[in-house]
Amino acid sequence: MAGLCEGGNEPPGFLKARFQLCSPARKVVDLVICSIREFDSATSTWVNSEKSWEEVAKNWERWPIFSEQPPTWLSPLRRLPSDAKLRSGVVRFPLKLIIWLGFFEIFLNRKVNVSEARSRLVPVAWQQWSEMEALIPSPAACEVRSVIKFFNAQRIAPIEIHRQLCQVYGPKIMSKQMVRRWCRQFSEGRQSVHDEERSGRPSLINDDRVELVRQCIMENHRFTITEPSSHFPHMSRSLLHEIVTKHLLFKKVYARWVPKNLTPEHKMQRLGAALTFLQRYHDDGDEFLDRIVTGDETWISHFTPETKQQSMHWRHSGSPVRTKFKHKLSVRKVMCTVFWARKGILLIGFLPRGETVNADHYCETLRKLQRAIQNKRRGMLTTGVVLLHDNARPHTARRTAAVLTEFGWELFDQPPYSPDLAPSDFHVFLHLKKFLSSGERFGNDEELKTSVTRWFHSQAAEFYDRGIQKLIPRYDKCLNSDGGYVEK
Repeated sequence: MAGLCEGGNEPPGFLKARFQLCSPARKVVDLVICSIREFDSATSTWVNSEKSWEEVAKNWERWPIFSEQPPTWLSPLRRLPSDAKLRSGVVRFPLKLIIWLGFFEIFLNRKVNVSEARSRLVPVAWQQWSEMEALIPSPAACEVRSVIKFFNAQRIAPIEIHRQLCQVYGPKIMSKQMVRRWCRQFSEGRQSVHDEERSGRPSLINDDRVELVRQCIMENHRFTITEPSSHFPHMSRSLLHEIVTKHLLFKKVYARWVPKNLTPEHKMQRLGAALTFLQRYHDDGDEFLDRIVTGDETWISHFTPETKQQSMHWRHSGSPVRTKFKHKLSVRKVMCTVFWARKGILLIGFLPRGETVNADHYCETLRKLQRAIQNKRRGMLTTGVVLLHDNARPHTARRTAAVLTEFGWELFDQPPYSPDLAPSDFHVFLHLKKFLSSGERFGNDEELKTSVTRWFHSQAAEFYDRGIQKLIPRYDKCLNSDGGYVEK
């Protein structure tokens, strides 16, 4: 390393730390690297050289590697112009040739494996030098092939195309053999610069195997992939899974919980209600929806734990697994009665402790509801109210029917055991329970009542309108499923 640079200054650790080679080879690498780049002692960095080729050649005469006869692999330098700059394209290509000819002469004379030399030297020196050479780094494959197609149309030789590609995209962009192959394909009439689609590995799935798996599923719908794999040892688990999911289009799902096992009589009642509702909507349109007033009662607890679905969160694969403790609903709770229409809330009531919802209490609630409609929805009593509530005993009592007859309200018969057709159950109360399951614990009944009342009034009119609008697709699904339960 001594005497490498003028004045005997040794580049601090740059070459020693990166090239673990024998002494002659190190001199070759030092010679080429220092020809391309110069060490700036002020900034302790390597910068591109601006010297002419003739100036560098004079400095080489004072270096130890030229104390003897110059090696034969320096012959390409004789064809360079004397005023050529080291950063110019005229010098770059001979320098590549110098590097490889020098490596081959040194290592072949010493009987060293060339692949071993490349594995020790190229990952550092050649990679750094090639990155410096690339004017357009990391081009797309189709871009390079388009350039080859353009040059080939101009009748440029493949070796010249390869040289120009290396000048722009770097020496590792494509081999000479690959450039010749693409030139030959373009000359033969190929137009596309993209890779052709490959057929891939032949499929092991045929109609006989699909039919065998289908028969196995028909015999036992609860089978697992392990069970048929024992019956068909010639088929792997992955092959069986592909047949079941992609060819037979089966998927394993859980059974859906329903409130009650509906009898044929219950289904007929649900079908009758669906036909009546859809016919009324077909005849009257949105005017029928504007007349609907619905309501129901529900229990609200002082503490409602969050559901498992609400506890879901995004996590990294390496993040620790979160745990969730099992909580129970608070024993302290309040009965809440809510009536609402398409344009918003009408009445909110809370049952005092020690009382029950009977016919007398419900009739009093209906009278409050009439006054609320008169104050909040002027004209609604004139057009007529269609009351939609379930068939609980206080709702179907004789006194209740007498009050509804007195008011002149129309009662829409809701089928029994049908919370999926009750807007308060599948819409309003569902969102209310999600709000209460945020983890807040209320200290007394008044705090709970205030929070619930504030939540009802904070909902926009569109929220209640969506609840009424959902009745249309739900009754339609009920009709199409022959009176079965509707999930969503």
